[in-house]
Amino acid sequence: MTSTLLAFALLFQDDAAEALKKFDAAYKSKDAAVRAAAVTELAKTDHEKIIAKLEKLLVVDAKEVRLAAAAGLGIVRETKDHNKREMTALSKGFVPNYQERAVILAIVEALDKFGDNVGLAFLHPNCALPTVPVARAMIEAVAEIRKKESVPVLIGLIKQLEAAARYAANVGPGGRTVTGGGIPGTGGAGGTAGDPDAPKRAKELVPVATKALETITNKSFKTNAEWEAWWKKEGSDFKVP
Repeated sequence: MTSTLLAFALLFQDDAAEALKKFDAAYKSKDAAVRAAAVTELAKTDHEKIIAKLEKLLVVDAKEVRLAAAAGLGIVRETKDHNKREMTALSKGFVPNYQERAVILAIVEALDKFGDNVGLAFLHPNCALPTVPVARAMIEAVAEIRKKESVPVLIGLIKQLEAAARYAANVGPGGRTVTGGGIPGTGGAGGTAGDPDAPKRAKELVPVATKALETITNKSFKTNAEWEAWWKKEGSDFKVP
């Protein structure tokens, strides 16, 4: 039995080595379409070395190559460990590709191969990242996807942004914030560390998140409290129009 398993392992190793050899030759092309096709062909071979290669290709080279890498990492493999590796690799691809909406959407689509709304589950946390351009890109991608599951996430994000901005602006004696900035009760007994950028972040991202809510729901409210009230009342029966 052990010798049989070893024989299979060696066979897969040979397949991977041959696939990588062919890929390296094709990838030398100056044509992005040819390189992308080489990535697609490489992804047909199921091996951890191939998955590692696809992970690297997801964040380098032309958009066509990244799209091919995302699709390749969305192939459901027979080995569960390989599927976990692919999901991890895809989840790491959001931030490096924040300027490429098509790649973000391709990553979500690839993750969805592993289960319903798996892509959104990985995308949503990136909407709360502290870097404004990155967070903006993720929120806008969520708006384009237009899924019910994103509504409470966006409402919660706006609430968090507004709360952080309020506490950061809570100036006490000596010009220092009473709570140290941030949100009390999080990040330790005294609240989060000072976040002087919170008001600016909220000013830039709250309108983006609100617009995303409007895009998904075809509704419009002036305050986040109104969004919360509406969702509490109608969220269970809501369907994306």
